[in-house]
Amino acid sequence: MTALTVHSSRDGHDAYGDDDDAYDEDAHDGDAHDEDGYMGAAVLEIDGRSLPVRGRLAGYFQPLDGRYHWYGRLQADAELAELVGSGRADAVLRTPHGQATGTLGDPDLWQRYRIEGVGRPPFPVPVSVVHRID
Repeated sequence: MTALTVHSSRDGHDAYGDDDDAYDEDAHDGDAHDEDGYMGAAVLEIDGRSLPVRGRLAGYFQPLDGRYHWYGRLQADAELAELVGSGRADAVLRTPHGQATGTLGDPDLWQRYRIEGVGRPPFPVPVSVVHRID
């Protein structure tokens, strides 16, 4: 499982632009193409405001509750820190693949916020069905 790291992209490019080489999917040796996860641009909607961000998301199916749990980490961002502070907040995270409601948690020592949610994630999840022929 991989953590999410999100960078702000306030350089005048569209919210889904891939101009930051540090988070270019092709620049990472396999990280961007993990089986269930997403790395790239996103938009975080919180308290009626939209913040363009970049990051990495991952998740897993939890058999104990029968639901998909997704999570990630948002990089330090002054505007996000002003909105959330050191507490928790609900937000919607949108990627080019979809959107999902999640909860932002306390920032870590580097002021990166964790986001987590349950249910359909804002990225595609591969599903395989195995048919057994007897």
